[in-house]
Amino acid sequence: MMTRFYRRDGRRFEVAVVLICFLITLPGMAVLFYVGSDWGRWVHLQAICLMLLGLMIERRAVVLSPETEPVKRRFLFHAAATLAVMVYLTVWTLPAIGTGYQNQGYLSLVSPKYNDAMHDIRSSVAKGLRRTI
Repeated sequence: MMTRFYRRDGRRFEVAVVLICFLITLPGMAVLFYVGSDWGRWVHLQAICLMLLGLMIERRAVVLSPETEPVKRRFLFHAAATLAVMVYLTVWTLPAIGTGYQNQGYLSLVSPKYNDAMHDIRSSVAKGLRRTI
């Protein structure tokens, strides 16, 4: 949606504002993902706020008729987006499923090797942080 606003409608400033808002929230969301136990509502809140910003831009955008710009099918883009969604769906779990911190991600419910790898990664990150502090 943002690329269409940027390219088709020339709303570069508005798209930049949404991008800046998103980038400002990333560090806080990263900390929340790592240490929080109930972060689903915050992700939902962030998604809704960004969607509302998109809807505000849409009201200001000049809508062109569909005949002026043909729809381009991009197989690689759709394949990459599908792969990103599949990875996103399998590497995290909802905090409310009751597994605590033993199982991180739906893949860990199926594969114990994934769970061990995630534990090793978190341990190495924590050790690296302790050394820098």
